[in-house]
Amino acid sequence: VSCSSSVSTLMVKGRKKPKSRSRPSAILKVACCDAFVTFLWMIISSLFGEVTGYISSYFGFSELITGMTLSLIILSIFMNFSGYIGGAIFNPLLNMALIWSGKGSIIEHSVRIVLQLIGTFLGSYAALFFIPVPYQSKFPFLSGGLKDGVSIHLGVGCEAFLVFLMCYLFLVSVDAKGKFYGFYVPLLATIPFTLIGMNFTGPSLNPFVSLSWNSVFPRHTPEEHWIVYWMGPIAGAIFAGISYVLALRFGLFPFSNRKRTSSSSPTSSTKKKPVPTAAATASERKKAMTVTMSRASSTVSEKQKKKAASTKVSGAGSKKTN
Repeated sequence: VSCSSSVSTLMVKGRKKPKSRSRPSAILKVACCDAFVTFLWMIISSLFGEVTGYISSYFGFSELITGMTLSLIILSIFMNFSGYIGGAIFNPLLNMALIWSGKGSIIEHSVRIVLQLIGTFLGSYAALFFIPVPYQSKFPFLSGGLKDGVSIHLGVGCEAFLVFLMCYLFLVSVDAKGKFYGFYVPLLATIPFTLIGMNFTGPSLNPFVSLSWNSVFPRHTPEEHWIVYWMGPIAGAIFAGISYVLALRFGLFPFSNRKRTSSSSPTSSTKKKPVPTAAATASERKKAMTVTMSRASSTVSEKQKKKAASTKVSGAGSKKTN
């Protein structure tokens, strides 16, 4: 059950699409939103195991199905709340994927990652302080851990693969046209991720969550922690960002709002016409008026010449008649 709560922290994103924020005040504002949502999620997700066990035992439901259902309900609430406060994210791997896909600046995402780390530790320690000890029986398992018979190589491969899928789906949801790919796909993806990862690494798929809970309840060896729960997820996030850019470049993402960036496309090689400025427009009008006036004057002079010529001809004819 603790696996579903940890995976659910991965896919939360606001409905508002991430935008590049250049002003320091805007960057600090969205980073504080990340820290706040991270703080709340660490406290609420720490109770998933206890609440799931109580509901499943009371009603006789399956503990796995109950945990999945509870995670999806709380996650959907958090996704809408994150969008309401400005598109908060509380997984640094999603920020890394955004950096490598060209969304936002490195400074912006670095500040957000630092605030997410602070919110993670504050949330975990707040849960330890405010939640009664009898309800903390699931806390030691929230950091994840290699299952029996799973090697470090298999564990790092599992974390990297699941993070790659998670970050790729997140990038798809950012650029997706409809609500299905933008909301339901990231939400429902937590189910297969949990079912796959629970037999190998937990899963964690969030290095900050693993670090915060492992610092209180040590379960990982240093080699296991830094290789499986840090190097693997970071590699998966970077590869997801690069793969997504390549997919857009070669037109492998048909349900996106973003246009193809392929250099071979005819539209990309066509140069855009420069937008005329006010000064250029005034000078063009002046030239047009000059040309019109010169044409008008030439037309008047030609009419006068024709009139004079016709007058001479008529005068010469009258003299001959006389």
